[in-house]
Amino acid sequence: PVALELPRRARAALTAARNYRANRRLVAEGREDLRPLYFIWTLLRACNFACDYCDDHQGHRYPELPGDGTLDTERALALLGVMRTGTSSVYFAGGEPTLRKDLPALARRARDLSYHPIFVNTNGSAIERVLRLPAWRTWLADTDVVIVSLGALDLGELERTYDYPRPEDVIRNLYLLHALRGPMRFKLMVNCVLRPGKARHAREVLALAEALGIWFCPVPVNVGPRVDRRLGTDPEHAALVEHILRRKREGARIIGSERLNERLLRSAPLECRNTLKPHVDHDGTLFWPCKASVNV
Repeated sequence: PVALELPRRARAALTAARNYRANRRLVAEGREDLRPLYFIWTLLRACNFACDYCDDHQGHRYPELPGDGTLDTERALALLGVMRTGTSSVYFAGGEPTLRKDLPALARRARDLSYHPIFVNTNGSAIERVLRLPAWRTWLADTDVVIVSLGALDLGELERTYDYPRPEDVIRNLYLLHALRGPMRFKLMVNCVLRPGKARHAREVLALAEALGIWFCPVPVNVGPRVDRRLGTDPEHAALVEHILRRKREGARIIGSERLNERLLRSAPLECRNTLKPHVDHDGTLFWPCKASVNV
């Protein structure tokens, strides 16, 4: 019920407001140790995909990284309590977070600790399967935003990109989540990595997101810590950026302000304040100031 949600959201909003006031003061003092908006937590390094563009922003591909030291459930639940002392929101990522059997327990603890919003970024391949499990019955109800990574609608392109034999699982599960977003009260978003020579595929994903009435998040592909320089010389990418910005102005559900999208998609240097979005790795290590410090 909505009434039961109000205390959680109010407590999270109070933390966010305190952090905002503190950050205004710290910026005025010329300091950079700002209070975080949320923690990005790589719950595990394992993934059932082997995307040709996905790495830890240091050039290491997740499926090839060792998983030694991954926090067990007890330590992961304790870490949620520690992080809540400094922020109001948490972003569960991977690897592939749905490969963790305790993800529902982590989402429930985050809700009990009055985190808001609670994000989960997933490749979407396992959604239908895990939702059949009794332990996952409350997972979607305990999650505020589900982000599905989707780089194309063409199944052949997806199979090559993901190195996964059943890419249709992702699109089927996106439709499943679309059907469940109302009853379970979560926001649904697609995250689309923009790659050189692949602008057509990104346009199709944006068109699908608009047709479904869900949010679209465009992200330029990285090579290590930097945006792939080939995007800057790709005329199709330039046209895609113009299309995304135009649709943003026209009211499409595209994450971020028009100014932020323009700078991000055109690879303009950003003033990066990394303490606002600190990264926590699979073993609980805090990357300081983040996994890749560029233009800090």
